[in-house]
Amino acid sequence: MKNKGALPPICLRVVAFLAHACVIAQLAPAQPWGISKVQKLLTINQSVMPQAALSPVGEVYLINSGASLTKSISKLDSTGKTLFTTTLTGTYEAGITFDSAANVYVTGTATISGFSTTAGAYRSTAPGDHAAFVCKLSPANGTVQYCTFLDTTGDGFVTVDGSGSVAVVFGPSSSGPSTSGALNQGKNIYVEKLNPAGTGLVYAASFGGSVTDYPQDAVADAAGSLFITGTTYSPDFPTTPNAAVTSIPSGPSNFTSFTSFTVRLNSSGSAFLYSTLGNLGEAALGIALDPSGDPQVLEQDAGNDVFLRRYKGDGSGILFETPLHVAYSSAVGEVPTMAIESTGVTTVVGITNSIAFPTYQAVQTCQFAAADGDPNGFLIRVDGSGDLLQSTWLQGTGPTELFFLSVSPSSAFELVWSITDPSQGANELDLLTLAPQTTPTPVNLACIGNSATLTGAPLAPGELVSLFGSGIGPITPDVAQLGSNDLFPTSISNTQVTFDGVPAPLLYVSSSQINAVTPFGLAPNTTTQVCVKYEGTVTNCIAAGVSAAAPAVFLNPATPNYAAALNQDGTVDSQQNPLHAGSIITLFATGLGHVTPAPADGSVIQFPLPIQDLKVQVQVPNPDQSSPVPYFITALYVGPAPLEIAGLSQINVQIPGFMLEFSGGPLMVWVTLPDGTTVKSSPIYIWITQ
Repeated sequence: MKNKGALPPICLRVVAFLAHACVIAQLAPAQPWGISKVQKLLTINQSVMPQAALSPVGEVYLINSGASLTKSISKLDSTGKTLFTTTLTGTYEAGITFDSAANVYVTGTATISGFSTTAGAYRSTAPGDHAAFVCKLSPANGTVQYCTFLDTTGDGFVTVDGSGSVAVVFGPSSSGPSTSGALNQGKNIYVEKLNPAGTGLVYAASFGGSVTDYPQDAVADAAGSLFITGTTYSPDFPTTPNAAVTSIPSGPSNFTSFTSFTVRLNSSGSAFLYSTLGNLGEAALGIALDPSGDPQVLEQDAGNDVFLRRYKGDGSGILFETPLHVAYSSAVGEVPTMAIESTGVTTVVGITNSIAFPTYQAVQTCQFAAADGDPNGFLIRVDGSGDLLQSTWLQGTGPTELFFLSVSPSSAFELVWSITDPSQGANELDLLTLAPQTTPTPVNLACIGNSATLTGAPLAPGELVSLFGSGIGPITPDVAQLGSNDLFPTSISNTQVTFDGVPAPLLYVSSSQINAVTPFGLAPNTTTQVCVKYEGTVTNCIAAGVSAAAPAVFLNPATPNYAAALNQDGTVDSQQNPLHAGSIITLFATGLGHVTPAPADGSVIQFPLPIQDLKVQVQVPNPDQSSPVPYFITALYVGPAPLEIAGLSQINVQIPGFMLEFSGGPLMVWVTLPDGTTVKSSPIYIWITQ
């Protein structure tokens, strides 16, 4: 046995990868918010769900696709009953937005013929197929106030100013003529603003750089100024002298040069009141105005972590940047949604599949392990100075697919589609009321999931897992030492984790994160109660589902999505030290299920090595790129990692030369369960060269 009395090398790496508890600046505890009411509006058994929208006062609207090129806009009451339906013909796509008085604006694209405009409309003829249009509907009965074409084609982002003038912001695939006196500085971003009656243009303006610029969101203030945020790849994107950042910052030569932008157009569209850029690798997700008129932009940084930035009203500087410590990926689902109360408090809701979401004033736990790893909802509240008021998991009635949000100082409404029966395609539309919790239940243990990828899924026997929360262990982190009995301890610094009362081996403990190994005695297809006991006090417990396997490959935190792997010569696979095609790579995994003979919990794997019970395969891209059939390469060894803690697995595979064509991935580990079904890891990449 090597390194007796200390963690073996791979375990040291595991702890180093995972011991990164997040710290957020916090105020004295404020009254936490949570779900105070759930209104089930309707259930739909179909693969394509209607579009849904939520007005500023919590009214629910649906857009259904009826007959070909027909959209029906319906308003629902609190029971899900339809109050009225308005039909628009000749439409390809349609979406809904609102003004502050909850008037309804439908925008989208329409056919050259078949779409009906109203008398006196700004434009009654389409500029081409997929023509952009705007319709205003009465919120009382759905009566069409006006419908008009615009001067371009394609979809845009819509906002309404204090006068009722609609502004539509289009991206680089749409362009049109600028009006006299309005900006005419490029064609990547095109804006058309209608008068309140929809009978004429206030202006049409265009701007952008020489490469590509993508608007992401827009908002207008009461005076008619238009704030637009998005992402630019253009080194010459127009900025103003007073901007906080006037040029794309330089970075590593191998880093794609893009950044976020935030511009403010005056009410006539003739000039920038300001135009500023962000930092290298940032992308804008959303924008809202606070009571002072300052824009707050929800952004993701180069590492995909989401943060909130508040600019000065004149764009000359930044008032705060608050990291939210939640990662956004388009593969997960919807873009996070933000709204700002009249009190200046910003609320952000979204979904994530990361278990490492740090909680503060939590009112709910995550539900990954009980919900087959589907993304979970979260709620974050930040005050006007950028200080955190609350950060909590927030789950409705099932795995959430879609979020909408409107807020007031005393409550908020959140509209979600939830999957109620994945096998039947059943989806439920719920309206959640969020409000201060008068007697919130303390939540210390917030989430548990796989240590390799820090994502959630049902647990497996003998799996390395990470638990996250607050006050779940010592303030000063502590690392396990191998005991005199040749076992890793089940208690460190007065901290213990139990699964149905059975203590688990521990690797690392701190106040916000614990790394442990699930007992090999966990029975698949059951539920286990996971609890933490710290200094004699038991936290809340999480009910976690148990599967026969939950495969995951350890990642290198320095290069997300790339495996923490060893080349054939024993060196770490990296961009500077890639694997040679045709040689052997060693992957480290966990969650591969039972082995025979079953090792003692917390033991170090000795020779002769136990045998993996379940069939494990490694999938790589099919060299026949036209074939949809999964392609597997032969594993030279799959089983427990020798002389490492039981629960850490090792996979040795020879990487074929054709993997060069696919830039080293993706690879996935498949495990065949006893019932013949398969589960697979998240996709990973390796560094490879000729």
